[in-house]
Amino acid sequence: MSVSDTSSDFERLLSRFMRSCSRREYCTSDIKRRLSAAGDSVHAERLISALKKDGFVDDARYARSYCRDKALLSGWGAAKIRYNLVSKGIAGDVIEEALSEVDARAVCGQLDAMVSRKWKEIRRRHPELPRSGCVARLLRFACGRGYSYGEVMESMERNGL
Repeated sequence: MSVSDTSSDFERLLSRFMRSCSRREYCTSDIKRRLSAAGDSVHAERLISALKKDGFVDDARYARSYCRDKALLSGWGAAKIRYNLVSKGIAGDVIEEALSEVDARAVCGQLDAMVSRKWKEIRRRHPELPRSGCVARLLRFACGRGYSYGEVMESMERNGL
């Protein structure tokens, strides 16, 4: 393979990833994963450097977007968001900063609505279940969504459950 072939391969990849990154956010590990899946890991570091330099890839911006989307649209709690961002290789301080930018009132309102909705569903599906069993099911569900025990109990109190 000649130098011009390698250069044209790199330019082709760079152009393709610039288009992808202009449509949605990607973090560094997403780009690496996509490159290795395509078998193009030869240019990985150079490509990532170019994308970062031109502002197409920014892990902090990705973390802020991910936190906002998952907290406000998907109804996830901080623990689940943090876990997923760590698994993507985002630095801890970047994650904490991104989580701090999420509107706490909106998250609290979503948690309250989710707890109320799930409580009604549990009571409807399992009318024979004692209160402690319903609370256990609700806690399991909410903790799986990334909320802490304390957050769920406070929400239950606010909802009068």
